Amino acid sequence: MGLSITVQKGHDFSSGNVTRAALNAGATPTIAITGSVGASEIAALSINNAQIKADAAIVATKLALTADSLIIGDENNVGSVLSPTSAFSSIGNDVDSNCGLLVDTGAKFELLKTDVSEIGGHIQLTKYLETVEGGDDRFWLKLSVVGETLGASHLKEEDTVDKLSIVKDAAGKFSIRDNGVHHQKLYNYRDSSGNPKAGFLYYGSGGTAKVLEATDSNQVAVTGGANGDFSLKTFGKTVDLGAFTTEQGWRRAAHGLTSVPTSVDLVLECITTDTGAGAHGYTAGDRIYDVNGGDVDTEAAGMVIHADATYVTALITGDGDSWEIPKKYGGDSPNAETHSGTGSGSVEWANNSSKYYEDFKVLAIVS
Repeated sequence: MGLSITVQKGHDFSSGNVTRAALNAGATPTIAITGSVGASEIAALSINNAQIKADAAIVATKLALTADSLIIGDENNVGSVLSPTSAFSSIGNDVDSNCGLLVDTGAKFELLKTDVSEIGGHIQLTKYLETVEGGDDRFWLKLSVVGETLGASHLKEEDTVDKLSIVKDAAGKFSIRDNGVHHQKLYNYRDSSGNPKAGFLYYGSGGTAKVLEATDSNQVAVTGGANGDFSLKTFGKTVDLGAFTTEQGWRRAAHGLTSVPTSVDLVLECITTDTGAGAHGYTAGDRIYDVNGGDVDTEAAGMVIHADATYVTALITGDGDSWEIPKKYGGDSPNAETHSGTGSGSVEWANNSSKYYEDFKVLAIVS
């Protein structure tokens, strides 16, 4: 309601004498004001800063403002409402989402995007909704690394690299220092079943790095041509053909190679040490190569070699009487100490009648 003004007379002249005092009282009426001033009684633009007390302490709830909005000065130095934008409103539970950030840009406050998809970069600010049991969900502000990767420019060299193997190059990118990788740092080779295996690391056809897996003992890597892959070949594999005997006949065993051997040598290996007077002098492990078994005064004897894709074979020729081998040191001269001596008289042959052959076995060395 508006204001109500009531005027009361100062003196009632309806009776009594008219005196000077009565005249003075009548000239002073009483004015009473009731009610209150409403919006209709206040003219527009009639209240300014001068009419507001310095300690008015107007509470925020007295201000009419759109929900979840801010008041900010506009270009005309007048308060303006800064409202949330729907561009940042879409987010699901436990999901990162783009957001806007109110930033002092030097001349004004601006709501800036933190999504770097349009301008490039690696790190952006996102909002994260944490679903809390009981319904009291909470938003968090977090850093999000684009593509879940960091560039070398984001990391301090002294805190992230050892400078012995990994360094930053002139372009600010991580690189491996020359001679910076120790062989123990290389990935352990495993076969298709995930089992650690031994092998050769090499460059194959087209320059591709490959592993040649070792499958047997005594294997060497062999080139496959000017631009071909390597393959493994067995070199110097020992095949046991069994006990040696002076009786003529065959000795055969599977060599285990993947093809026909290109080289085969037959040797006698001592299996029992024989020393002392009249002994052949060989000790266990000694080998005799290029065996022909013949003394100049006896019938020729020897071994013939044969090999195919599966077996290596030795044919022992000559009879028992024709097989003789030189003693280890040839006799009295040379001897075990001097290893010297010349002439036919310095060679002494082991006597077959002592069955020295029982101290040996036949080996084939195949490649």
